[in-house]
Amino acid sequence: LPDRDGPYASAYIDSTLSFYYVNLLKKYGSIQGWRDMSLRRLRSWGLNTIGNWAEDSLLMQSAIPFTYALETSIKSWQEDVYDPTWEAHLDSVFARAAMFKTNKYLLGYFVDNEAGWGNLKLLLKLPNNAKLREKWVSELKRKYVSLNAFNYQAKGEFKSWSEVAVCDDPTLVSKDDILLLDSLYTDKYFSTIVQTLKKHDPNHLYLGCRFTRKLKPAHILEIAGKYCDVITVNVYSYEPIKEDMDKWHK
Repeated sequence: LPDRDGPYASAYIDSTLSFYYVNLLKKYGSIQGWRDMSLRRLRSWGLNTIGNWAEDSLLMQSAIPFTYALETSIKSWQEDVYDPTWEAHLDSVFARAAMFKTNKYLLGYFVDNEAGWGNLKLLLKLPNNAKLREKWVSELKRKYVSLNAFNYQAKGEFKSWSEVAVCDDPTLVSKDDILLLDSLYTDKYFSTIVQTLKKHDPNHLYLGCRFTRKLKPAHILEIAGKYCDVITVNVYSYEPIKEDMDKWHK
């Protein structure tokens, strides 16, 4: 089969879906027959929710509570969340939420999945022309008033604010100002998501981004908590580890 992530990815997906549908038709006679059997099986097995990434057409007919997954395209923290084109992208992607806004079985939406959040390393990863860099320098100017005052706190000798804007060495900037950059990013990320999501579906929960089990920095969780209806954490142990969950709860 072609590499699913390579130049033939589209052909791979098309051929794989065709393969699945042919087999479903052979076994169940129709896609509807497969949906009916799937829902009967879930009930008979005692499952009380349908998890992430189920087929849309199955969910539309479900009489079992379910969640729905959306993706923003955040992958390696290079997405410029202050760029208006990113908000327009979200608006396009989240428009599909409108088909569920009156669905009484939908619990809510997960947006993105296990994207990290432990150490964003934004100075290393953001393009030099990122709008987020402009926003950061604007906040630094307001905080320090003068470049000399900024340099007093920084570990570098910047000759201009423009030089600060394209800095890609986090060791040259104070930890507080790295924290400021992280906070600007995080706040814009979560606030834009919730505003756009609620525009298309004001009736269901924003279930967060499915953090991984290791506790994330407090400033990120505090900001996420301002915007998410539920903070969600993926756990891979057989049972949630109480000590870990206690840290999240605190």
